[in-house]
Amino acid sequence: MNSISKRAQKFLETPPAQLAPHFACQSDPFNPKANPEGYVNFGTAENYLLWDLLESKLNSLDFPSEELCHYQPMFGTHSLRTRVAKFMGAYAGVSFLDPEQIIVAAGCSVVLDMITYSLCNPGEAILIPTPYYPGFDSDLKAKAEAKVIPIPLSSAQNFALTANLVSETLQTARARGDIVKALLISSPNNPLGQVYEENLLRELIELTARENIQLIVDEIYAHSVFGKTPFKSALGLMNPHPKHVHTIYGMAKDFGLSGFKVGFLHSLDTELIAAMRMLCLFGPVSTHTQTAIEQILSDEPFTQNLLSQNRARLREKCAFTRAELAKAEVPTYPAEAGVFVWADFSKYLTHPTAEAEKNLAEILFKKGKVNISPGHFFHAGEPGWFRICYSYSEARLGEGLRRIARVLDLVR
Repeated sequence: MNSISKRAQKFLETPPAQLAPHFACQSDPFNPKANPEGYVNFGTAENYLLWDLLESKLNSLDFPSEELCHYQPMFGTHSLRTRVAKFMGAYAGVSFLDPEQIIVAAGCSVVLDMITYSLCNPGEAILIPTPYYPGFDSDLKAKAEAKVIPIPLSSAQNFALTANLVSETLQTARARGDIVKALLISSPNNPLGQVYEENLLRELIELTARENIQLIVDEIYAHSVFGKTPFKSALGLMNPHPKHVHTIYGMAKDFGLSGFKVGFLHSLDTELIAAMRMLCLFGPVSTHTQTAIEQILSDEPFTQNLLSQNRARLREKCAFTRAELAKAEVPTYPAEAGVFVWADFSKYLTHPTAEAEKNLAEILFKKGKVNISPGHFFHAGEPGWFRICYSYSEARLGEGLRRIARVLDLVR
């Protein structure tokens, strides 16, 4: 007799695919001096470019008061939610956001898990354009038991998402009996580095309202946009703001604070907010961390400089990475945001199959000791695409790209 539940067994049988190589790299990490033969991990979307700016700021923060050493609202202190509302409102061009419409939770994965649990009964569906961030699978399925319905995008159409594609997928799903509750998009997009234009976002807001489904917009890379297309937040596109649009943000990427595990949700749906406040009992952020985040966001000159430096450094790293991959005859999608590039290794596959893609990833990992994420992690429909994260030091980034080029020379 099994000691654990069927749902726990199911989760153990299908762990997130990206975790195994991540932890293997962590056990033997590259260091240019201490461990030059260690693994270079380009598979995890973390931002290592900001520590020189963060270190002194973090060391200057005040410790919590006695009051904050005791229980506070599990969905975020009022002072932090007020600060987050001001910050999110500013980047969206909204003069006022109500802190009572903000939820603070232990990372964006927790926010997504809670919002899915709140919106979907088991087996009900959420639409997501592919390729998409593989963590969405566990965020939506592991506990809430939602069904993910992909909206396949094609390189032949430049991976363009359209309202028509969403509508067609929705109608097909409904025709076969699926109950579709929401559309989830990452804006800017992970793994493509796309920045969605304002007209498309408006069309998606209008489509989801017309079809009576929710729109969840993950904006975790809102301040990692460095290309020509300006970022538009879903928060600032409709006046009055629609009740069915729910916006997520977090500190992991733009601020380089992935270890802090802090995510936010904005919604005007009071019933949803009430449900998520209760769910925060199981995933609160420590008041010590909340205090740190509040102090960082309160220092507006520091925050603006940090975000400006982030954009500039990402632009430089992205250009370098794409140029080095081009030398190895690996085309890349022209990313304008994020900490990664979507790269086409299809000419190096033995066959145009997911199995051949998996084999190439294993060769790179075993012979080159470099981890990049294969497209099937992201449910990409075309074998050969990989996501490569580049938000690392010059030494680490250069070493990893050289290893990739050396392995590719062996498999030509």
